[in-house]
Amino acid sequence: MKTRPSHTGNLPYGWEEAFTADGVKYYINHMTQTTSWKLPVTAPGPAPPPQTTEVQAERDGEAKERRPGSSIETEM
Repeated sequence: MKTRPSHTGNLPYGWEEAFTADGVKYYINHMTQTTSWKLPVTAPGPAPPPQTTEVQAERDGEAKERRPGSSIETEM
């Protein structure tokens, strides 16, 4: 099995174009660990993991700092 970067440019997330020893093209789905002779189409499936931006990370960090501590004293 030989793998090369995809020349189709529009493979769904998790798919890779590969070639047999005889040069026949096939496709590998790394998410399901399956192969196919047919070109996969973009269909429902696992989406790529979301990327966190710096703004989101800063916002999340600020939100964590403002949260009250876990111990709250009350008088009875």
